[in-house]
Amino acid sequence: SRWSRGLGDVYKRQDPTVDITTTGRTTGLPHRIEIWMLDVEGRFFITGKPGRRDWLASLRANPNLLVHPKRHRHVDLEARAAEVGDIATRRVCLEHASATW
Repeated sequence: SRWSRGLGDVYKRQDPTVDITTTGRTTGLPHRIEIWMLDVEGRFFITGKPGRRDWLASLRANPNLLVHPKRHRHVDLEARAAEVGDIATRRVCLEHASATW
């Protein structure tokens, strides 16, 4: 999923960990998790291990989310996710220098 602009102002490459708050697809309640974010040439991607993920299912149902950068605890950034479906973009993300697993 890709975030809208504005995150670059507070993002720090040294720590790819952020929190995101999604809206539960069945409950409609906010759900906050810790996840990794990649900055790939000014585009922001969140990623997780392969398999079924509740956060991804929630974003598919409602792409609006809040991003909470770890180093800026007072900042809550509104964003909108778009799932990356093409293999070429996925490969660029996973092979990018910021993808230090």
